[in-house]
Amino acid sequence: IGHGSSHLITNGVVELRYDLGIVVNPPQNPNLTIVNLYRDKVGLWGARGTNWKRGQKRVPIICNPEMPQVDSILNALYRKGWFSDCRLVHTTDLQVISELTAAHCGYGILPRSVAKQQKSAVLVPVLDGPWIDDQIALIWRGDSQKSRASLLIRDAIKTCLRK
Repeated sequence: IGHGSSHLITNGVVELRYDLGIVVNPPQNPNLTIVNLYRDKVGLWGARGTNWKRGQKRVPIICNPEMPQVDSILNALYRKGWFSDCRLVHTTDLQVISELTAAHCGYGILPRSVAKQQKSAVLVPVLDGPWIDDQIALIWRGDSQKSRASLLIRDAIKTCLRK
C-alpha cells in the first residue's frame, strides 16, 4: 500500500512494487492496463464570501506544488493579471488545502471532487478562472494481476469510484 503522486504510483505499478494504482492522467505504457474511472477538473476555489479581488496584492493561493496542473493554473492566472503579487502556500495534502480555503485563508487550487467534499463551508469555483481536465484511472500490470482476488478488488474499485 502506498500513497503519492500519480507519477510515483505509476512507476510503482510498472516496477511491480504495487499491484494496483489509482492515478490521474496515466501515461500510455504497454505494460499497463488502464481503466478510466471518471473525469475531474482542477481549478481555483474560494469559500463563499471570500473578498479578495483581481489585481489585489498578496493574495494567498494554497496549492500542492507537486501537482502538474498547479503550474498551468498559476501561469494562466499570471498571464491574465489576476493577482499581481500572490503568496503561495504549499502543502501536498489536498484536504488541508480544502480546509484552509474554507476558512477564508486564501484561494485553493483543488480538484472539483475534493472541493465538493468540503463540509464546514461551501467552496465555490472561480468560474472564469483557468480549469484543467483530468482523467482518473485504475491501472495494473496485466501480466501480473490474473487472480480471482485481484479481479474482485478491481471490480469493487471500479464500482465504487464510477458512482
